[in-house]
Amino acid sequence: RYYVTQKQFTPFAELAIGRSWSHHNGYPETFRSSSTSYTIGTGLNYFISKNVALEGIMRYNRSPILNYGAMNFAAGLQFFIR
Repeated sequence: RYYVTQKQFTPFAELAIGRSWSHHNGYPETFRSSSTSYTIGTGLNYFISKNVALEGIMRYNRSPILNYGAMNFAAGLQFFIR
């Protein structure tokens, strides 16, 4: 995450890349798989105190191996340890 400013309203950008592996050893067959996914998003924190912010974020998640992508919005509280 990259925070653009350090003010009461703080916009930010987010980029994440993930990798997963799985192995299934079962009947009637055994298989292995792996996948890579990524997330890109932007949001805004509104600080209600020095260490607590209300947060809203819009993200796009993509998993190329599953041929699946989705947009989502999340809102909540963010706690900062300083």
